[in-house]
Amino acid sequence: MLGLAGFRVLRVAEVDGELEVTVETVEERTGCRGCGVVAALHDRREVVVRDVAAFGRRSRLRWRKRVWRCREAACATVTWTETHPEIAPRAVLSRRARQTACSRVGHGESGRSRRRRPGGGLAHRDARHVNHGAPLVNDPDRLAGVTALGMDETAFLRANRYHHQVRSRGAGRLGGRG
Repeated sequence: MLGLAGFRVLRVAEVDGELEVTVETVEERTGCRGCGVVAALHDRREVVVRDVAAFGRRSRLRWRKRVWRCREAACATVTWTETHPEIAPRAVLSRRARQTACSRVGHGESGRSRRRRPGGGLAHRDARHVNHGAPLVNDPDRLAGVTALGMDETAFLRANRYHHQVRSRGAGRLGGRG
């Protein structure tokens, strides 16, 4: 039902008008990254990321990440947090949400049409994740002569529980909220 390999659903609820799916990884036993000794569960941390729309509604994943502890006293690796390729560290969007946003940008959909679509809500993040998609122009010389790329007068704000996006003075021109 979830469509994410390696995760199991713990709970589904409506939170703030959105579908929230609480998940955890299926792996319940792992070895230390430093020495290979079987690790012990130390703690859990919850990470919330936006995901693709589900059942025509905006949705987010609440991942209950495990914090592991090495049982070997001589090991330099004390604790670490589990990772998964579907959700990058410090991400605000799941991998499939980034891919969906990229495909919408790549196919020329405007920001306004995405915002009005039921279950939308990715429009203000699309410009940040264009690099995630495959090239739409198959021309190896398309960047010939380019010596530098940059951002002009951009003030970045790290994503956290209060700010879920990078803000920029020029973000309005890119379909974002500035």
